[in-house]
Amino acid sequence: MLMKIFQRQSTLINQYQKRNFRAAVLLAGCGNKDGTDPTEAASLMISLSKFAIKYDTFSVKKNQQSIESHLPNNNQASLDKLEKNKEDQLKEEKQKIKKRSILDESNKLARGQLKLIQDIQLQDYEVLLIPGGAGVLKNFSDYKFDGKSFKVEPSVSALIKNFNQQNKYIGVIGHSALLVSQVFAKQINVKLVMNYEGDKQQYNQELELISTNGHSAESPNFNQIVYDEQNRIISTPGYSNDNLYPSDVYERIHNLVNELSKLQNPTYQPKEHTGYRPPHLRKNNAEPSKEDKSENQVKVKLQSEDKTNVNQEHKQQNQETKIQQEYGSTLRLYKPHQQNKLSQKGSKGVKKGSE
Repeated sequence: MLMKIFQRQSTLINQYQKRNFRAAVLLAGCGNKDGTDPTEAASLMISLSKFAIKYDTFSVKKNQQSIESHLPNNNQASLDKLEKNKEDQLKEEKQKIKKRSILDESNKLARGQLKLIQDIQLQDYEVLLIPGGAGVLKNFSDYKFDGKSFKVEPSVSALIKNFNQQNKYIGVIGHSALLVSQVFAKQINVKLVMNYEGDKQQYNQELELISTNGHSAESPNFNQIVYDEQNRIISTPGYSNDNLYPSDVYERIHNLVNELSKLQNPTYQPKEHTGYRPPHLRKNNAEPSKEDKSENQVKVKLQSEDKTNVNQEHKQQNQETKIQQEYGSTLRLYKPHQQNKLSQKGSKGVKKGSE
């Protein structure tokens, strides 16, 4: 009996060692100015799925702090003019906008699979991931983007602290690094990423705030990450520059997920799940999967059969042309087996022009 229990426990341990981690993803709405940045959120979820990592999305049940226009500045003047001309018509719409729910907005990114933050069971997750966006600070805190100290949403602050206290990993992207800095202000020394390449004044204010909180900030290379080994916090810049391509943001976040996967379980070698990729899109050193091999075998077989059929058709056409030139149109009256006999007889066959 004891032997069976021991075997079962060892089996469960082996299964845990072979699996990858499970992540809780925290969303703050939809929109880089008034919620979670959609590109960062999508890049994170794609990266998790490519490593076959299971995740759940969570958010808070409250209204957004503000509604920001995501149109370029040159279009804002025409918008202001439109609002002045139609103030009465837009008044009702504005009232609806003011009540926009963070939960509903986050559900746009989660495709209806969102859960409440209070439903998180810590024992079910090894990693907490927070994609960035300026709206993360607005909806999860009262930060005014002035470089001054601020308060974090209690449920969000408690969640981050609980993951840290249980020695679990926390992955932060872009502006969410500032959120984590404020949660641990003057409590522990946290090493975070700070690589904002836009407004220098805002960058300096945020850098000063991180220093005031007793933390250190690093500016990594383009697609590198910052790992605080002591506190198990890993961060990446995300959309640090509006001129970046979405593929650049994805590469940064993909590196973060890859590193987390290695740190979470060193004995597990994460194999990136790419699904089917056509041969011309595969890497030169990538070994084709079983499905690709079988498909290639079928293609080779079909190609060889096609070549055989084409060769037979050409041979038959050449033979018919030769007979046509030698005996003329008379052969059209004969059946194929008679044509073969005539071709064998040669000059002894039917004379040209006879019936």
